[in-house]
Amino acid sequence: MTIARTVLAIALLGASSVLLAASLRVAGRAAFAVATGLLAAASVVGISILLSFAHLLTPAGLLVAEAILTLAAAGIWRRVGAPRPPSVQWPGWGAALAAARAHPPLVILLFAVVVGVGVQALLAVVVAPNESDALGYHLSRSAYWVLHHSALQYQPGQLDDPELAAPPNAELLLTWTMALSRGDHLTQLVQWVTLGELALSLFALARLLGFRRPNALWAAAVFVLLPEPLLQGATDQNDLLVAFFLLAGGYFAVLGLRDGRLGEVALGAVGAGLAAGTKLTAALALPAALLIIGAVLWSRPAARRLVGPGLLALAASVVAFAAFNYVQNVIHTHTLTGFSGTPVGDFVRSSPPLDVARVGWNLLDAPGLPVPDWLQNAFGPLAHRLFHGVHGSGFSVPDPPIRTDVLEDESGYGPVGLLVLVPLVIAALLARRRPPGERLVAGGAVLYCLACALALGYTPEGARYLMPAVALAAPLLARTARGPRAWVVLALALSTLPATLLTNTNKPVRSDLVGRSIVDMDRLAQQTIDSTLHSIAEPIRRLNRRIGPTAPVGLTRLGPSSYLVSVAALRTASGGY
Repeated sequence: MTIARTVLAIALLGASSVLLAASLRVAGRAAFAVATGLLAAASVVGISILLSFAHLLTPAGLLVAEAILTLAAAGIWRRVGAPRPPSVQWPGWGAALAAARAHPPLVILLFAVVVGVGVQALLAVVVAPNESDALGYHLSRSAYWVLHHSALQYQPGQLDDPELAAPPNAELLLTWTMALSRGDHLTQLVQWVTLGELALSLFALARLLGFRRPNALWAAAVFVLLPEPLLQGATDQNDLLVAFFLLAGGYFAVLGLRDGRLGEVALGAVGAGLAAGTKLTAALALPAALLIIGAVLWSRPAARRLVGPGLLALAASVVAFAAFNYVQNVIHTHTLTGFSGTPVGDFVRSSPPLDVARVGWNLLDAPGLPVPDWLQNAFGPLAHRLFHGVHGSGFSVPDPPIRTDVLEDESGYGPVGLLVLVPLVIAALLARRRPPGERLVAGGAVLYCLACALALGYTPEGARYLMPAVALAAPLLARTARGPRAWVVLALALSTLPATLLTNTNKPVRSDLVGRSIVDMDRLAQQTIDSTLHSIAEPIRRLNRRIGPTAPVGLTRLGPSSYLVSVAALRTASGGY
């Protein structure tokens, strides 16, 4: 019953999203796939919000709402002339083999991508969620919503609690999977699917910049193999989601303004609204958005007639997909964000130049690579000088200066990020005769990084906050798809892949790291693999033995982001509702 219900919900969601994308007459296979993913996310978020007001956020409520949406989408589709989606055609084995012989580095890269995302999909399903923020608030709030059939705030008025105050769209998507499947074993596939959608967005953006298909495919594939995107593809975090919403929204806004099509402009507004309702850092994209959209309007005066309708669509999208929790924050805490300020324990701010330099230090990242001692020692004095006086939540001076651990929260973008992508951005900004589009994405990426550094300051987890900037700049990797450069980039991309897949601190496949492989552990051992959770593993194990696997558990909330409450809530959710 549970499997059938989940499959039916996925089918209804896919059908309604395809029909709506076809009704908007989105052209191009990649753009159509991106539009479908964007509309699917919007459908889940919108339905979940509406059902929450009536306390009907249940499997039955979701299925009925999705069936109604599918019927409405079919009616709209027929009313606009039943436009056909773009066709998907296999080029034939002969053409495929010819293309493979013409681009051997691309073939190797795509094979590596298949292996990488395949391993991550397997880990996402067989390993219980155990990332600290997922246990701290992402999944605990989702479990509560499922148990109470509503995503309305359950302890209104408390400040600085991400379970209440943080934008909820990512967790609404998690809640959708938890409600339908009666557990959290599919939740980590949300970001895994999002990684694919983000890669499609990069491909579409690279094509919009004028790159050929193989080059655009190369850029998207290299991005997928960067350590942090690949790691996040098997977590319940939200950095891939906000990057996808921002990039897809920006892509459709530019495409719609360029071609004078209101449908694409409306899709851009949907992406912006979803991003604003997913993570507070989405606001950091405003300078980049103003730069890029302003440049499009400057170069195409005819597009200015769409500014008014576009702003109305943006306002409607923000109300529909972002206002839900912000309004509750204003009502209950008299603040928009629900936070009294930037969390002191997680971020350190100093002077702007120092903040920018410290945030940039997060790009010194070599997961699993044997960085020689002489190189670490060379960067040591600079790190001590740059981070002098920095004391935060468990961090100070980076040690070692160049990170080599594989951490879902703290890893960056590996050698490709520092040695390839950063020079490409600089070249796009400074080199003569570069296309305006490349200058715009490079400038937008730099603006986002500056906004992040100046607004948030430094944190060891700063690399993941830069995900939208890296995604925006990633189409520039298309310039490395040919010649000797392709082999160099391929080698750099592959150099971090084994460690990323096998030695992830939260999901170690190699048994020599913790004495046994993560897949050989039971669920509780997987969830408490973090050293900060070891002490509560045995008490919860004893509790499980005493009350059985499915008995209801009463929880006393110990405070914001309580690990004990979160793990216990997830144990209850996994046993059934």
